[in-house]
Amino acid sequence: MPHLTLHDFTRLWRQFFDPTMSFFHFLSIFVQLCLITPLIHLHQRQLLTRNRTTAWLTEARVLIGRALENVTPYYRGELEVDVPDQHRVDAFIQQLPEVMENLDFVDAAPSDVADTLRNATAFQPLLLITKRQDCLLCENEQDGQRNRRLEKKRSQDITVIDRAYTCIAGRLIVAKCMGCSAEYLPDRILIKQGDEKQQFYIYDAEYLCISKSASIWVHRSIGIAQAQKILQRQTISGYSAWFNKTHGPHGFSTSFTPLYGTQPQHLLTTEQSWRLFVEHMIWVIGTASGYPNTFETMQDPDAKELVKEANRWFVRDGVLPNAKAHTCEKCTHPKRYGQAEAGRAGAFEVVGVDDNELDGLLPQENEQVLFMQAPQADMAVEDRQEVVQMAVLDGIVTGHRVCNAPVDPRCRNAPVDFKSARFCDEHRQFLRVCGLVGCDRPAVHGTKACNIPSHACFYQDWLKRFARSSIQSVQRHMERSAETVRQNQEGVIGGGNAAPLVPVELPPLPTLPEDDPLMQRGNNTIRIQHTFQADRVYCVELISWACGMPIAFAKFYTSESESQVYQFLNSVWPEDEAHLRPQYAAYDRSCFLLRHIITSHLHSTWLRTTRFIVDVWHYIGHRADDVLCRTYCNPAPSDGSQPDLIVEEEDEDGNRVKTRAFNTETAEQLNSWFAGYKGALNRMTDYNFDFFVYSVLFLHAQDWEWRKEERERRLDEEEGDENSINVSGDDEADGDGMDLDHNDDNDGEEIASNNSDA
Repeated sequence: MPHLTLHDFTRLWRQFFDPTMSFFHFLSIFVQLCLITPLIHLHQRQLLTRNRTTAWLTEARVLIGRALENVTPYYRGELEVDVPDQHRVDAFIQQLPEVMENLDFVDAAPSDVADTLRNATAFQPLLLITKRQDCLLCENEQDGQRNRRLEKKRSQDITVIDRAYTCIAGRLIVAKCMGCSAEYLPDRILIKQGDEKQQFYIYDAEYLCISKSASIWVHRSIGIAQAQKILQRQTISGYSAWFNKTHGPHGFSTSFTPLYGTQPQHLLTTEQSWRLFVEHMIWVIGTASGYPNTFETMQDPDAKELVKEANRWFVRDGVLPNAKAHTCEKCTHPKRYGQAEAGRAGAFEVVGVDDNELDGLLPQENEQVLFMQAPQADMAVEDRQEVVQMAVLDGIVTGHRVCNAPVDPRCRNAPVDFKSARFCDEHRQFLRVCGLVGCDRPAVHGTKACNIPSHACFYQDWLKRFARSSIQSVQRHMERSAETVRQNQEGVIGGGNAAPLVPVELPPLPTLPEDDPLMQRGNNTIRIQHTFQADRVYCVELISWACGMPIAFAKFYTSESESQVYQFLNSVWPEDEAHLRPQYAAYDRSCFLLRHIITSHLHSTWLRTTRFIVDVWHYIGHRADDVLCRTYCNPAPSDGSQPDLIVEEEDEDGNRVKTRAFNTETAEQLNSWFAGYKGALNRMTDYNFDFFVYSVLFLHAQDWEWRKEERERRLDEEEGDENSINVSGDDEADGDGMDLDHNDDNDGEEIASNNSDA
């Protein structure tokens, strides 16, 4: 690197630059000079054969000219900066080779100049300190202004991963209020309330702490990048592995090259990757929720306590922030009123699916529910609204482990250990009992069954089928079998001996002899139940708008029953929010849900606010033998009884055709996307499961809003382009067809005068 002293630096300033130039402006030019060093080297080498101006020097002058003209990107503040005149810019560009020679950049290697520039711009150690100058918790009194000031509490060396994924040394300084003794970190405030220590999060922090000891800090942009990776179904451990391979000290990148001295080298562990995700999502969800207070938790919590507190603050009933207030052209349509024409067929047909009339083909069962008047079928005049919305429900089978104790009702507590435990703390006594439900004999030590031979054999068969098999072992069996078949084919063709076949079938399912007492209860054969492993949550129920925007989620522990779905709907839209309920709700079992509401909650307001319909795919199968379903739950009846569910559009041939107004399969499509997380969710604890599901649905909702804005922006741009084309076309037509010199036409005189003035 050239030996550039401060004297040379000031001499360069005085010789080639205006002394009144701002230092920030000069510094931006100096940085640009360092960056264009490779161009100057190539220019000097080409001068050895051609004694004239080269294209390398021309490109360097272009870059320097931009640096001289663009001051704003290199300057922050309110001071006025004198931008040089154009002749000064041209004069400096002409002297560019002489300037570079004075800097000794011509003889220096380009890599040395780049390293010097990076050393000059990368200030180490990086200082992390709060942005606040006064305490936010003390009262704003005139006589107490002095007590609101902050003083230094402590400092420590830390490791920082900046926005460029570079691991650098840093210095953390903690401030303390002189009045209330509250401690201020860059991303939180620590206070003491009695004997308890609490901390409040600051949502505008630039760096996030991902360690309990506050020794590792990460720039918030890395948290944003991680969230986008997870949105693309990358796991937490997968992100840490990607980070270490691309930016770690032994990875593919050189971002850990020491700038000067000894630089810390840090690998991102899976635990720290998860902590980064939690810290980032607390900031994102807390900002979007609009809570009057910031997120509060105990001081220096571990990841487990932090996630549990975040669940109490944000997850709660599973409703996403601002999701119920969402509207768009795909899920919200103008209200249309109408009624079915008398004697018109098509009440059971689905628009866009059925080509022939089915009124006389479906069986007409005499079901008792049919005599009831459906209060949801027609909306009262005084309750009419301007728009209608549709929400879609569906469940996906996934869930975390829960206690498998043979009690009624089923225990919903988490097991003691999510890897191998079967029961929670409350039901530990079942560890000493035979795992077959109904047998009270003590279990043999080292096994989960008693000493009855049939029970012990059942347990061993279960181990062979489930506990000792895996996807990898099944794949190996299949690969070996395929290889054996190939060898047999080659052997038969070549006249050799065939290789023995490798069995691919899994071991048979365990069973008990018919004379076992557990197989006979009340002369009825029952299903064998056991507690050899922990139970799981049955499914996750999702609600989304008909456009695909997620609204809320809930866990169903035992089954997807109509009563649980009804409770879920009431938790999302309680009675005091009945006016916010969607006018239509699509569900694959809406007919069963409607039966449940009519029989168990006849006076429910849901029957007056919302019409329950079955999605198109399931309705085709339900209508064949379910009279209530095809009478009240048709997703798009073609008889005109539900005009809000049908719209007319123009096809490619210009014909007006009827289509379904809403997409009733968005919940199925959302489940298809959400299924990509099942592998990770099935291995999570209950608290991590709730937080992760809520977070990925929130990220999906944010991504949906972003895509919606992008779609609207592109449509606006296309409309603007069409309007500009139409306007230019109209102007050209007017100009070609009008004689601007004809004085008898007043319009022509006015246009001619306007053009002459222009």
